[in-house]
Amino acid sequence: MGSIPLSWKARRKKGLANAPKEPLHQALSLHPARLDRTRRGVCKAYARLREKVAELETVQKELQQSAVKYRIIADFTYDWEFWLAPDNQFIYCSPSCQRVTGYPPEAFIQEATLLERIIHPDDLGIYHSHLGEHLSETGKQVEFRVIRPDGSICWLGHVCQPVIDRDGNFLGVRGSNRDISERKKAEVTLRKLSRAVAQSPTSILITDVYGSIEYVNPKFCSLTGYTEAEVAGKNPRILKSGKTPPQEYEQLWRTIASGKEWQGEFCNRKKNGDLYWEMAFISPILDDTGSITHYLAVKEDITQRKQAEEALHNANQFNLQVTQDAAEGVVVFDMQLRCK
Repeated sequence: MGSIPLSWKARRKKGLANAPKEPLHQALSLHPARLDRTRRGVCKAYARLREKVAELETVQKELQQSAVKYRIIADFTYDWEFWLAPDNQFIYCSPSCQRVTGYPPEAFIQEATLLERIIHPDDLGIYHSHLGEHLSETGKQVEFRVIRPDGSICWLGHVCQPVIDRDGNFLGVRGSNRDISERKKAEVTLRKLSRAVAQSPTSILITDVYGSIEYVNPKFCSLTGYTEAEVAGKNPRILKSGKTPPQEYEQLWRTIASGKEWQGEFCNRKKNGDLYWEMAFISPILDDTGSITHYLAVKEDITQRKQAEEALHNANQFNLQVTQDAAEGVVVFDMQLRCK
């Protein structure tokens, strides 16, 4: 290694700021070893810089791929996905919002109050109340109606939760809106059917495939004297009076197990022991695959009709006897059936 000039040493030792300085390229040119060390240091620093750049490029590529992946997931989700900023401005709306509401994502992003504007007036209170609760009741679902541009109504199932970063900062609300219009229609239909069954003047009973009772309507309870809780899980045989031949029950089960409807008459016994007659229509309930899942029995109380038939039969027998007796003579009775 060559010696360092006195002028250089002097400046380093005495710290003479204003001492004349020789140009750097001249100083380095006089010291090959120092130049070599500097070159190697620069090369190492450049290599580390290239490694960092490569790492950053890899991270950036992964982030881009991740962003594309999650954007695709969000964009192609059937439900309407969204992200609201802390000021209730839409940051993101998935394309499904147009299928659900009739408005494109850009409309919600450009007009922050669009959602409130299209909510049915009768349901605005539900939505406003929910906005005040979503931070404390994470995942709570509310349902409300929106009015589409064509005037049609769409029911939404709305659920959301706050977005919090690692430092605990509130970044807004992430949520989902689902079109539940068909479910609402089904609920209305089911409610009508349920009321019709509950208020039916006929006795209705539903069992599983093994004959265990799952449902009876109020008419069944008033007719038999059993409560719904008393017959739940029991077999309808608890109503047997012993007056219906066993062969009749065997024929019944063969018929309905084959997927056909059976109808016939039963003489059954109430909880208090009284006998009563009923006309029964029993049929299987099938699922979408055609498999039997339950059995439905609709039964009409025909006790009075059977009593009338019996009275008519007795009267006919009496008239027949009178006709037969007329061959020997005429017998006259008064109103008290006393012979005159």
